Amino acid sequence: MTEDSPVGNDFASQMIEGYGCTARDEFFAAVACFKKALKHAPCEAEGWVALGRVLIKLGLKDEALEAMQRAHALAPARSGVAGDLARLYRWHGKDGEAEEMLRAFIERVPGNVPGMCELCHLLAAQERWREAAEVAQEIFLLGASPGVDFSIKFSMALIWLQRHTEAVALLENLAWHNADHADTWLHLGRAYATIGAIEKARKAFDHYMALKPDDNMRGMVELAEYTGPSGLGSEYVRGLFNMIAEHFDDKLISVLGYKAPTVMREALGPFLEAGRRYDVLDLGCGTGLPGLVFKSCAKSLVGIDLSPAMLNQARQRRLYDKLYTGDIVDVMKENGLETDIAVVVDVLPYIGPLERLFEAVHGALRPGGLFALTTEMLSENAGVDYALNLVKRFAHKQSYLRRLATRHGYEVLVCEDFTLRLESGLPVVGTMFVARK
Repeated sequence: MTEDSPVGNDFASQMIEGYGCTARDEFFAAVACFKKALKHAPCEAEGWVALGRVLIKLGLKDEALEAMQRAHALAPARSGVAGDLARLYRWHGKDGEAEEMLRAFIERVPGNVPGMCELCHLLAAQERWREAAEVAQEIFLLGASPGVDFSIKFSMALIWLQRHTEAVALLENLAWHNADHADTWLHLGRAYATIGAIEKARKAFDHYMALKPDDNMRGMVELAEYTGPSGLGSEYVRGLFNMIAEHFDDKLISVLGYKAPTVMREALGPFLEAGRRYDVLDLGCGTGLPGLVFKSCAKSLVGIDLSPAMLNQARQRRLYDKLYTGDIVDVMKENGLETDIAVVVDVLPYIGPLERLFEAVHGALRPGGLFALTTEMLSENAGVDYALNLVKRFAHKQSYLRRLATRHGYEVLVCEDFTLRLESGLPVVGTMFVARK
């Protein structure tokens, strides 16, 4: 087909009219024009690309995917089409198809930076940092300048791989050339903190908050998280979980393979009387995931959490007889709470010393009551009882838990390793601990 042919003229005129409609935000009219153009020339990739992109603007993802698949089949070496198609696959939750298509495209067009960037973004979104870093390294070796957002992703991969000095150097250079890009300063603050440059980290976080005054809570939370153990106080934890409450369950269960409440219920099973119901106190109940598994054995179910947003999610489950907002130890003492079973599921990563908790739970338990908790496991070779790990969560020695139990008059029933969750597809080893008063 040539532009001088009648078909070519019809195709071109409809495409021009469609682009004009798109520029005026008349998207439905644009769709009609592009479809008319494709009736004249169904093998023109440009028509399918234009149609797919305007369908994306309209949120018609199924039709957009079909259009982009047609475009990619007609122009398999065109990077813009491959990128659009990858994003559409991801929009449909088809990350596997997106990755397969991108890798085939990169093999077909070696050294194509946009395609490699798209693959790196996909891998980073799945927290496959090692693979993301390998792709990013290839891009930089090509001498390409893939942009700020991509460079930040690469720095995240470097930090995950414990190549902290390289990450700092990359982000410092990025901040120098993009001083008004807020997220650059946010990630630079994190990178400084990983190498112990706390004052530089504070200044970077302050710079982030100056550039994003409407997001000061996030800046303060980041500052608290990355500047040492003393930062993991009530304000930090409350702010953190208020921010993530809405999507907390999806991330924890779907992405991180979280099963701690179920494993805890199984660990308690041998010590519960068949058919008996118990008063259960859920300390740090969050969105109520523990309530889902303990409701069946509960005569009453009471939850405590620092975060109002997390408690709102728990309230919607209609599982709990009463919910308290506040510090778990303070609430127990101030309200004189009594219980048969106290459970603490994935709360201790935000608490270093556990003396107050063991003491308060012992005071709340009735004779013969059970105390169950999970925590991330710290090696017995460590020189301390608890410590912040690389992802800024506290881990505790099993010997520390046993020692506290003995000191406060508990009988240890269970103290064993289990898989707490996944991080980047790898298991995080935790401790399941059950004791009796």
